Amino acid sequence: MQGTFPGRLLDAATACLAGMVAGASRREIAQRARQAALVETARQRAEVASQQAELATERIRLGRELHDVLAHTLGALSIQLTALDTLARNDGTGREELLAQIERSHQLVGAGLDEARQAVRALREDTTPLAGQLERLCALHNAGLEVSGTPRQIRAEARLALYRAAQEALTNAARHAPGAEVSVRLAFGSGEVTVSVLNSHPRPAARSRPSGTGGGYGLRGMRERVLQAGGQLQAGPADDGGWQVTARIPA
Repeated sequence: MQGTFPGRLLDAATACLAGMVAGASRREIAQRARQAALVETARQRAEVASQQAELATERIRLGRELHDVLAHTLGALSIQLTALDTLARNDGTGREELLAQIERSHQLVGAGLDEARQAVRALREDTTPLAGQLERLCALHNAGLEVSGTPRQIRAEARLALYRAAQEALTNAARHAPGAEVSVRLAFGSGEVTVSVLNSHPRPAARSRPSGTGGGYGLRGMRERVLQAGGQLQAGPADDGGWQVTARIPA
């Protein structure tokens, strides 16, 4: 019996050691599980925060776009109503001319609604070509459009910035130089895309006509938008006495 005591003692010690190891392993597994759960919770919270930030950013961008659309539409409509008021006060104005001006006012409102829808699509990476957007815009403002280079798709932010710059420049031309010839040039270069809006020197008779008030977000707003898209904007007198606005954004 005495000879078996050391063996029993060794067995007991081994069992005790095994129990301690097993207990430590269980604690380690539980600790790792808790750590994994904490990491997963932190990851989920970060993902939710990121989604909320993206949603807030999209709302801000959408709000800005709708603001610009509304400002442009109301500004253009103000100019049109001023012209309509001038015609209505003129005894020599015919009924057909008045109806044509009223129809144009309806077109401006419809175009504003369409632009609001375009703004939402553009924020969702719509692939509508810039040339097509400018073609419709120029038709509305009776402006000529010239496209040079090889047309290609550009990122939505750049496309929208160039479109808004052209839109505001055309509105300013109608307000400050009524009756002047206006042309838009879209150039696809190897490293950048350029949109230029040039209006000629207005005729004296047209200059004397009231042009109304209101408008879009102005030269400062155009420059800020183009800068945010990584480009630059220049505006100033043209060689023929008119005015030119040029926006360039890297392709």
